[in-house]
Amino acid sequence: EQVVEAAKAGAKEGIKGLRVGIVKQFGATRALDGVALYSDDRLAVAVLGIADFEAAGAEASQSEGIIDHLRALAGVKVAVLIRELSGEGQQGLRKVSLRATDNDVDVSMIARTHGGGGHRRAAGFTSGLSTAELIDAIRAQV
Repeated sequence: EQVVEAAKAGAKEGIKGLRVGIVKQFGATRALDGVALYSDDRLAVAVLGIADFEAAGAEASQSEGIIDHLRALAGVKVAVLIRELSGEGQQGLRKVSLRATDNDVDVSMIARTHGGGGHRRAAGFTSGLSTAELIDAIRAQV
């Protein structure tokens, strides 16, 4: 596991550039500060918790574009955004968005194994697994 600070130079420069352009987008700086790179930098994962939304006074819909910034990182094949849900009846659930940068990994297959769906390069699912369990499961499939 490597965090952004320990990532290869190309990824570090990419993150710095992305921050400049998306500072006004909710959660982007928080999510990008917490990006973890796995599987030889092929997998980028960011997590947004309920506290992140509350601290920003933001709604879930304002986090939609963050995954596209993760997908733009050098060397990344799969970008993942794990978002903790807070609505009525959603306690303990997480929404997982998956994006592939090319056709090397079919993210819809990952989503289907967790009861979700989508397309080869864009998919998602909702799960009651912990963040750590989700990351481990996705890492095993990338």
